[in-house]
Amino acid sequence: MNSSSSARGVAASSFVFLIVSFFLSSCISFIDPPFSFGSPRTEDRRLSDTLHLHEPGRPDTLLLVSAVDFPESYDWRRDSSFGNVSCRLRLYCEGEEVLAVPAGPGTEASASLDEHHIIDGELFTVFSDSRGTFVGKGASRLVHWTECERVCGLLMQGGELYSLGLTQGGALVFRCNGVELFRRQDAIPLGGFGVQTYGPGGALYLDCGKVCFAFREKGSVCFVCDGEVSAAVGRKEWNVLDAKIIDSRQLVLYNFYGASFLRAGDSMYNFTQKLYIFWKDAGIIKLSGEAAVAGLCDDMTWHTSYHAVFADGRLTRIHGSPAFLYFDGTSCLPLDLGALGVQDCLFLSGSCACAADGSVAVALTPRSGAGKPFTIFRGKRTEYPVNGFISGIQITY
Repeated sequence: MNSSSSARGVAASSFVFLIVSFFLSSCISFIDPPFSFGSPRTEDRRLSDTLHLHEPGRPDTLLLVSAVDFPESYDWRRDSSFGNVSCRLRLYCEGEEVLAVPAGPGTEASASLDEHHIIDGELFTVFSDSRGTFVGKGASRLVHWTECERVCGLLMQGGELYSLGLTQGGALVFRCNGVELFRRQDAIPLGGFGVQTYGPGGALYLDCGKVCFAFREKGSVCFVCDGEVSAAVGRKEWNVLDAKIIDSRQLVLYNFYGASFLRAGDSMYNFTQKLYIFWKDAGIIKLSGEAAVAGLCDDMTWHTSYHAVFADGRLTRIHGSPAFLYFDGTSCLPLDLGALGVQDCLFLSGSCACAADGSVAVALTPRSGAGKPFTIFRGKRTEYPVNGFISGIQITY
């Protein structure tokens, strides 16, 4: 789903990275379009037997929710003003409001889903127009630069703000506190906000204390780690699904002439030859400290498709029809929207759910005017008093 801000003239090719963030749910609709390699698969094992490793003594959690609140007189579902209406971004902690930020015309914040994010317990806002790009934290401006960019990654590290954005001219730019560190024309970032196999920082993440990301360029992949660019990996015939650095090791998941491969350093794993599967839409994750692959695949033996996780040398099939997969560091948790027992609700983006301690928290907004948006977490339903929608959710410790 693209928000109203996507009409600002950014080149269409620059948005490829957003596509992987949405799987279509048959039960609840989106608003208007939503390594250790080895042994054979054991797809009928219980998912929790292989992927869900509880850690004793973990601290209590807090549920943070961001919402967009319009004036009571405004019908935000029809949006006759095309997003040009004043509103407020609200941040809730355990159901209590802790922050309200003015948004809309005349401000440096936007109601668009992809322009505000909960990162490490804080609400970050992103806004870009002819004056440039503005990034705020809470109700204060953090940084501004003069180029208009669509930001796909934000990360605070050592008191510095790192950003990754796409310009209107199609360049990928990596910055620290707004100062350009790296630029590459026509590069496509891998990952982004709302993609389940990425963290709250979107396309930016930490590995061994270093700020990392990867991008695709003419079929090959390059990794950037603390501003240093690696040599290109791959060839133009590769259809790259994902690439990440995990424990300083470069991993690339790609399809090549009808087969799926995972390249991990100098090692290569052929999924189609060993497990007879072909990844259609998948990403690289880290489970219990090890690299893994999760997503949708085709079974070449049974001629069917299903979600699965490849970890510790085994492929585990996820039964049912999950709309999304979420991860809490040790667990792969499928989200089945239909099983929630709610009807006629909007699940606006992948950022409207998250996982922790073996549970998934989900945020839903009624399609009609009846009822308020709400969250469901560990069997508890909490409503939020806004004339609008919930835009994001995060569990923090």
